[in-house]
Amino acid sequence: MWMNSVVSWTAERGELSLPELRRRALARIADARLAGHGTGHAREINLHAVQRFIDGDPHCAWNFEDSAAFAFDDVLVMIASITGCSVDPAMEAGDGYISPHKTLDGIEEAAARIAAVARGGGRILLATGHPGALLSYYNGIADLIGLWGGRVIHPARGDAVPPRYFIDYVGNVAVMTDYASLPHTHGHEAMDVLLTGADAIDLVIADHGYAGAAIKAGLPVISVMDTNDPALAVWKYAGADVTIIPIDDNRPFSAYDPVVDLLREFGSRSLPPGAGLRLR
Repeated sequence: MWMNSVVSWTAERGELSLPELRRRALARIADARLAGHGTGHAREINLHAVQRFIDGDPHCAWNFEDSAAFAFDDVLVMIASITGCSVDPAMEAGDGYISPHKTLDGIEEAAARIAAVARGGGRILLATGHPGALLSYYNGIADLIGLWGGRVIHPARGDAVPPRYFIDYVGNVAVMTDYASLPHTHGHEAMDVLLTGADAIDLVIADHGYAGAAIKAGLPVISVMDTNDPALAVWKYAGADVTIIPIDDNRPFSAYDPVVDLLREFGSRSLPPGAGLRLR
C-alpha cells in the first residue's frame, strides 16, 4: 500500500528531462512545506539547539563524544552547509530555513546510494524516532528497496530497550514501543539494541539518535535532518559516512510522499539500463 503515490505520480508524469524533473521536484518540496522559510522550528530554537549540542545535552548531542570541543559559530557554519541557513549567530529572530535546493541535493544523493546498495542485494535497516511523522516515508523507502532487489532486515524484534520499552516494527520500520504507544525519541538506546541483534548491515536509513548510534558504530547512514539537529552536521564535517536530507521532520505523513516519489525516480535513473523496475 505504501507504493500507491509513487505509482500514480510516475504514471502521470511520463519521462521528463533531468532539468524538468528537478524543477518539478523543487515545486513539490515547497508545496509540501518540507523546506523553505517557516519550517517547524524557529531560528531561536535552532540556535538554542546548537548550544545544547555543545553542552552535551542528549536530546541534541545524540551520543556524540567531545561535543564541547566545538565552537558555537563553527557548528552553525556546519549546519548552514547542510541547510543553507544563515551563519550569523546574531540573527536570532524569525523562522527556521532549509534551502529546497539543499533538500533536493540530499534526495538525489540518497536515491543513488539506496539504489546501489539494493541492486547489490544489500541488507538495509530502517528505523525512526519520529513515528508520528515519518513512518509512511520509511515504509515507502522499504518498498523501493524491494523493487531494486535489496533486503530490509528486522533485527531484535521484541528485545528490551531499558528501562521500559521494546523493539517492534510497523511494516518494515523499527520503532521503540511500550505496546501502547510509539514514543518520539532522540535517544540512541534503541539503535544500540538493533545493532546488537543484527548479523550484518550494509546501510542504515534512520533519524535522530538512531542515526547517531549507527554513525558511531561506523555504518553508512542516510538520515533526514531538521533545523534543530546539529549533531548530524558535525558528524558529516568530522568525516562520517552519512548522506543527509535536510527537511522539516514534523509534517503529516502525506507530506513525505513527494520525497519517496523522488527517491524512486532519481534512484531508477541512477541504475544501469535494464536494472530495477521502471513503471510506465
